[in-house]
Amino acid sequence: MIYTVTLNPALDYVLSVPEAGDEPACRADAAALLPGGKGVNVSLMLRRLEVPSVPTGLCAGVTGRCLLDRLTEAGLEPDFVLLNPDAAPDAGTRINVKLREARPGGVPALREINTAGAPVTAEALEALAARLARRLHRLQPDDLLVLAGSIPPGLGSGAYVQLLSHLSAGAAGRVRVAADTAGAGMAALLPLRPWLIKPNRAELSALSGIQADSDSAVLRAARNLQAAGAGHVLVTLGADGMLLVPARRAGADGLGEDCLRIGAVPGRALSSAGAGDASLAGFLAALRRGWKPENALRFAAACGAAAVFSPGGMGSRAEAERLYALTALAGPAVRRLPAP
Repeated sequence: MIYTVTLNPALDYVLSVPEAGDEPACRADAAALLPGGKGVNVSLMLRRLEVPSVPTGLCAGVTGRCLLDRLTEAGLEPDFVLLNPDAAPDAGTRINVKLREARPGGVPALREINTAGAPVTAEALEALAARLARRLHRLQPDDLLVLAGSIPPGLGSGAYVQLLSHLSAGAAGRVRVAADTAGAGMAALLPLRPWLIKPNRAELSALSGIQADSDSAVLRAARNLQAAGAGHVLVTLGADGMLLVPARRAGADGLGEDCLRIGAVPGRALSSAGAGDASLAGFLAALRRGWKPENALRFAAACGAAAVFSPGGMGSRAEAERLYALTALAGPAVRRLPAP
C-alpha cells in the first residue's frame, strides 16, 4: 500500500474566465472546487492509474469536511485527522484560487493564489502520528509513505521528522519514505535517509547550494543531497523534462546505478499545476508494476505531461498511457548520463 501524507491540504477553487483585458470585473465561464495539496494529488493520480493508496493528513472545519467528501467521491478512502469540524472556512482547511484566463490561441494564462493555511497545533500532529502508527505497524515490504507538500503554520520545519519519530522502532526501520517538500522541511528529513526525494530545479538548487542550471550541475547537486542522506533523487525540470539519480546504495531495490535523463513530452501546455505530483505518482506506479527504471522514468514523464496538457488538472490514465506509448515510438528517448 502507498500512504500519502498531506499536512497542509487545500480546496482548489478553479475559475475559468474570458480574456478580461483592462476590465475591473468579469464573470466566470466555469467554476470547480477540487481537492488539492501535493500528497492529495499523488493519491488522486494513483487512483486514476488504479494503484491503491490511502491519503492521510490534517484537515479542519467545514472546508476540511468538504475536502474529505471530494476525496471519497473520487473513489479514495481518506484517513485524515479532522480538526474543529464546525470551524468556519477562514479557520479551516485553506482555499486556494486558480484563475484561468482565456488567451488567443487557446492556451489560457494561469494565475495561482495560494494561502498559508490555518495554524495547526503539536497535539494535532501527534494525533495524526498515532493514526499512522496503527496503520504502519502492519507494513509490508513494498509499502511506501509519501510525505508531500508544505508545512502549515504552527508547526516547525521538523514536522515531518516529528511525525516519523512517533512510529514504533520496527515500523520506522521498515518504512520507505518518498519526500516531496521544500526548504527547511526537506533539509530536516535528509538525515533520516529517505528512500527517494523529488525536488524541482529551484528546490534542488536551494537545498544543495549548487545552481542546477545544466545536467551536470543537477547531477552534482543531487549527489550533494545524497551525501546528506537522500536516497534516489527524482528531479522534475519543467519544460526540460526529468532526471533520475539513483542512490549509490540502489542495487537492492532495482533502480540500478545509471543516471537517467528524459526530455519533456511535446504538446500544448495548458497548466503546470500538479504536474510534478502526477510525475511522482507515475514513477511510483511503474515501480510497483516491476518496470525497469528507464520505463518508470518515461511513464513519470508521460503522467506529468498528461497533467500539463489537461484543462482539468491531473490528466487521465488513458492519456498518460497514450503519451507513454508515443515516447516509445517518437521520443523523447531516455539517455544515460555519466555518473558524477
